[in-house]
Amino acid sequence: MRQFVKLSDIQDKFQAIGVNVGGMTYDEADVIQQFHAEWGLTYPLLRDVDGQHVDAWGIRNEEYGPGTFAYGIPHPGVVLVRRLY
Repeated sequence: MRQFVKLSDIQDKFQAIGVNVGGMTYDEADVIQQFHAEWGLTYPLLRDVDGQHVDAWGIRNEEYGPGTFAYGIPHPGVVLVRRLY
């Protein structure tokens, strides 16, 4: 059985260790704004135009082919981005 965790549910745990969070989606800007408002998110949602990042990172979920509702969706995961000194 899969267990899903909403990022907003664990955001405080990341912030406690000094890590800011953000999400990424391939949805249109108006859909992102609506989702952000509906769920009261306090972190940014970035737009992956045409799935460029999903493809560059090789994380496209192959279970959904072209023409399906979820085509372009990535496998779930976490990416840690940090500044190099």
